[in-house]
Amino acid sequence: MKNNELESEDKTNEGINAQSSESLSNFLIHQKLTSIETKLSESINPIMLSIVELIKSVLLGWPALGIIFLLLFQDPIGKILEVLPKKLLSANEIGIAGLSLKSTIKKEAQRSGMTDLSKTLPTLSPGAIELLLSIEKNSKYGLISTSRNEENEITSLYFPSQKILKNIEELRMQGLVTLETSGLERDVREGLDAANALINQIKNEHPGSGNSDTGVWVLSKPISNEENNATIMWGKTELGEKAADIIISAVANSLTPVAETPAEPE
Repeated sequence: MKNNELESEDKTNEGINAQSSESLSNFLIHQKLTSIETKLSESINPIMLSIVELIKSVLLGWPALGIIFLLLFQDPIGKILEVLPKKLLSANEIGIAGLSLKSTIKKEAQRSGMTDLSKTLPTLSPGAIELLLSIEKNSKYGLISTSRNEENEITSLYFPSQKILKNIEELRMQGLVTLETSGLERDVREGLDAANALINQIKNEHPGSGNSDTGVWVLSKPISNEENNATIMWGKTELGEKAADIIISAVANSLTPVAETPAEPE
């Protein structure tokens, strides 16, 4: 029943003209967030409820990196992200009730004795921070995936977008992640240029057609596993692990209510 209610709300919002006034848009966003808050109140923790309240305030005109608050928690992020305006995705700072995300992270880094990170983290783009928080500890991920036919031959390759690669490169330049390429008789190399060079080499050696928006490369003819030994891998460094922990700690500390000290009896 709850899913049907959410789907009904989504269909209603889709019918609203894109040229609607800012006040109407804000009203609808506030209305939907309130609805989501009500539906989720029984299943989310107090910190998430604080996040919803914060976002409801931020949406009414404050440019914010409020998206980061949402990225720190697994559920029910998807439902809330659906109603956030796109302007939040590219915003740089939050300043409401004296709370500044960048300065909060900077202070947390300084408190942890990570002077270099206190200078680095506030300069990262929202997309880079999102990626830093999305990757698990002690893990590496491949950035090239495949589709196969019934004979288990590779029919399509899926490459990372330039946006993703640039965000990863931004993190790599600060020593927070690694970005390594290998295969096609190439030594292991690092960085954005090496990744793009490998992608171009793969396309030249395995002709096909593609879509730059989706990253899909449909091969003219299937290839075997032996013909597809190229990889682009990325993962967090030890410094990146510390950076992610600092961001999470900073935001959690900002959103966790401070217990009031009981007044001493007279």
